[in-house]
Amino acid sequence: MKRLAKVVARSNRFVLLSLIQAEKCVGCPVNCNKPLINFFALRKNLFALSTDHANYQLIDRDDLLSRTDLLDQDINIKIDNNELVKSSVWLYLIPLLVCLMFISIGHLIGQYWQLSTDLMALLGLIVGLFVFYLFAHRKNNIEPLKFRPKVTILSSNGT
Repeated sequence: MKRLAKVVARSNRFVLLSLIQAEKCVGCPVNCNKPLINFFALRKNLFALSTDHANYQLIDRDDLLSRTDLLDQDINIKIDNNELVKSSVWLYLIPLLVCLMFISIGHLIGQYWQLSTDLMALLGLIVGLFVFYLFAHRKNNIEPLKFRPKVTILSSNGT
């Protein structure tokens, strides 16, 4: 997804961008004016990009965000849809499935041992969350950025 944004404010740590409304291209079914996914906590098409943000990986190959004359310029940004979907699956769907699996296992163990099935299901939920937490934060994780989508700064109107 490519979007055009105007630099509203700039500091040493972040750049504040405002999305520019785009006209719908003839024959294109995509609505480019829809807000970006609430992943970036966008409200009123205003959001900040930072190089050290934990929720996304910012790629700025030409080091455009460090320029001092960036204020009021238009910036082309690209958010990789595939990476965003993969990140969403890892952050939402996989933990949900793991928790449902452990809830079911806890419920079955409660039935087998004739204990409170609700209590065992709750215990299974807690164990499932803990197992996923350990899996996601293991020390030998080869690809530490796999849970973060990529945001690429393509160009500015001054370059």
